[in-house]
Amino acid sequence: TANAGKTFLIFASGPNGTSQNLTTLPAGTQGCPAGFLGNQQGIQVTFKCEPPPTPDNPPVSKDIAVVNACALDRTDAGGFVLTITGGNINANSTIKIGNTEVNKKKYKSPDSTKPAGYFTKVILKGQSLCGLLPGPIVITNNTTNGVPSSAFQCNKSCPSQN
Repeated sequence: TANAGKTFLIFASGPNGTSQNLTTLPAGTQGCPAGFLGNQQGIQVTFKCEPPPTPDNPPVSKDIAVVNACALDRTDAGGFVLTITGGNINANSTIKIGNTEVNKKKYKSPDSTKPAGYFTKVILKGQSLCGLLPGPIVITNNTTNGVPSSAFQCNKSCPSQN
């Protein structure tokens, strides 16, 4: 609660050093555009702590799907299907691989820990799957409190068709 409402900067450290996250231009810089603020791409990376719940501001439960795995298989007809497994996946969810929404989907295996309409498996079909993989999968439950899942990197790829 001591940090409620405060904004924090995020830095990444690795073998090549620590990222920048500038809030002001360094002393002596003149004529630099505002794009030099933030990280190397000019984006300010922050997060803000939510205030603690009160009777006037009760906590809101978020409806977040979870993606644990992906499997790419070929049908008897020669097409490809991508099976996504996880939990809390709503039957009205939006599924994206990268920035592309996949529309051909079948929900399987009801999630026994959730009310009706939630599943643990989704099967995606379509000719465009091969062009989207490998790629990050994000599922957004289209419910009142639905928010995007964490991205799951699916490293499967279709074999080349020679």
